[in-house]
Amino acid sequence: MEWCLEHAGLEPGDLDAVVFYERSMRKFDRILTSALRTFPRSWRSFPEAIKSSLGEKVWARGIISSYLDVKRSKILFAGHHHSHAASTLFTAPTERAAILTVDGVGEWSTLTWAMGRGAAAVCRT
Repeated sequence: MEWCLEHAGLEPGDLDAVVFYERSMRKFDRILTSALRTFPRSWRSFPEAIKSSLGEKVWARGIISSYLDVKRSKILFAGHHHSHAASTLFTAPTERAAILTVDGVGEWSTLTWAMGRGAAAVCRT
């Protein structure tokens, strides 16, 4: 965050919004639901999964708000795969792009496709 702000010559107060790369509570829901669905086979991995999930990401809004000293209402969340697609589209040397995201970690989706045109993208899971 610091590098991006410095590189752009901005202060946190100049930002309209700060967008986090995943929906933390949706991901927590996936981890919890998956662990409960596979119980009792998951009983050994369950405590570590919950401990890991209840780390910083679940509290991302408050952490980012405090760190940057911006209002909590300015902290937004994007879907994990939408974030991958956006980073591809926004850095592509073309105006249009077909984007396939295959990832074993995220909220619920493991595969998405997107079509991007300029600064707009349409994603499907």
